[in-house]
Amino acid sequence: MTRSRRRVRHLFANRTNPHAALVRLVNATSAARDAAWRGGGAACASDSKRFGS
Repeated sequence: MTRSRRRVRHLFANRTNPHAALVRLVNATSAARDAAWRGGGAACASDSKRFGS
Protein backbone atom coordinates (compact mmCIF):
# COMPACT_ATOMS: atom_id res chain seq x y z
CA MET A 1 0.00 0.00 0.00
CA THR A 2 1.38 3.37 -0.87
CA ARG A 3 2.06 6.05 1.66
CA SER A 4 -0.71 8.35 0.40
CA ARG A 5 -3.29 5.56 0.54
CA ARG A 6 -2.30 4.79 4.11
CA ARG A 7 -2.73 8.42 5.04
CA VAL A 8 -6.18 8.63 3.45
CA ARG A 9 -7.21 5.42 5.14
CA HIS A 10 -5.92 6.65 8.48
CA LEU A 11 -7.76 9.97 8.18
CA PHE A 12 -11.08 8.88 6.72
CA ALA A 13 -11.64 5.14 7.14
CA ASN A 14 -11.91 4.85 10.90
CA ARG A 15 -14.63 3.91 13.34
CA THR A 16 -15.83 7.40 14.21
CA ASN A 17 -16.63 8.59 10.67
CA PRO A 18 -19.35 5.99 9.87
CA HIS A 19 -20.83 6.55 13.32
CA ALA A 20 -20.92 10.32 12.82
CA ALA A 21 -22.49 9.88 9.38
CA LEU A 22 -25.20 7.64 10.83
CA VAL A 23 -25.92 10.14 13.59
CA ARG A 24 -26.28 12.92 11.02
CA LEU A 25 -28.57 10.76 8.87
CA VAL A 26 -30.87 9.86 11.75
CA ASN A 27 -31.03 13.44 12.99
CA ALA A 28 -31.77 14.77 9.51
CA THR A 29 -34.48 12.16 9.01
CA SER A 30 -36.10 13.09 12.31
CA ALA A 31 -35.88 16.81 11.53
CA ALA A 32 -37.42 16.37 8.07
CA ARG A 33 -40.35 14.34 9.33
CA ASP A 34 -43.66 15.76 8.19
CA ALA A 35 -46.07 15.71 11.13
CA ALA A 36 -49.11 16.07 8.88
CA TRP A 37 -48.17 12.92 7.01
CA ARG A 38 -46.85 10.71 9.81
CA GLY A 39 -48.67 12.12 12.80
CA GLY A 40 -47.37 14.02 15.78
CA GLY A 41 -46.09 11.18 17.93
CA ALA A 42 -43.13 8.86 17.65
CA ALA A 43 -45.07 5.59 17.62
CA CYS A 44 -43.56 2.15 17.22
CA ALA A 45 -45.03 -0.33 14.75
CA SER A 46 -44.22 -3.37 16.86
CA ASP A 47 -47.13 -5.18 18.47
CA SER A 48 -45.03 -7.95 20.09
CA LYS A 49 -46.59 -10.77 18.05
CA ARG A 50 -44.53 -13.81 17.19
CA PHE A 51 -45.03 -15.59 13.93
CA GLY A 52 -44.44 -19.32 13.53
CA SER A 53 -44.21 -20.21 17.20
